[in-house]
Amino acid sequence: MTSCNNRTTNKNDSANQTVSADTITNEYDATDHKKILEKKDTVLIIDNEKFTLSYSAKIEPSKLFYHKDIYVDKGKNHKDVYKGFNATYTISLTDNLGKSIFLKTLTKDNFKEIFDGSILTRTDSRLPNFIGYLNSFNSFLFTIDFWVPDSDVGGQCFFMINKIGDLTENSLNNYYGGTDCDGEIEIPTNENFILTCRKILNANGMSRPKIGLQ
Repeated sequence: MTSCNNRTTNKNDSANQTVSADTITNEYDATDHKKILEKKDTVLIIDNEKFTLSYSAKIEPSKLFYHKDIYVDKGKNHKDVYKGFNATYTISLTDNLGKSIFLKTLTKDNFKEIFDGSILTRTDSRLPNFIGYLNSFNSFLFTIDFWVPDSDVGGQCFFMINKIGDLTENSLNNYYGGTDCDGEIEIPTNENFILTCRKILNANGMSRPKIGLQ
């Protein structure tokens, strides 16, 4: 598990800068990704039945991924353009006879509404971390880390997929750096709720923000 903290930004990346009459444009090229494909299989027993959960992460060098930040600093317009590669995250479940139960595919697009785009664009294709299966939620629990290679800039999202392959939860867990909070995803023995860095998820389908977090 990883700690939950505030995000820290890093503007020391090498950028191609152009200056016009009213705008400074910084272009950040695609990161040199070290890992193209990772995959893992996990055997599970659910309600006395044997299943195999398979999950993989793959960078897609032919599929560019972009993010733009536009802002004003010291009276000057700025535009930061980040270039990277998309990634495919595939999660599948098969029964003991090899029959497919579900096949779920996610990409970086699934996380762009909840995660910092300048980080997400440049991140590696890190393999999701499987936490476990909870009967009370009828779901498989995962975290996924997004890091800018060769930096300390990154963060983590938390998501759940149910037994028919639906994405039932997808939210920001934390950004690395800072001192706001320091906690792990917690599940009580009765499995009635899940405590993330940002919210409390209840088995009855209700959720609320974690006290003390904005």
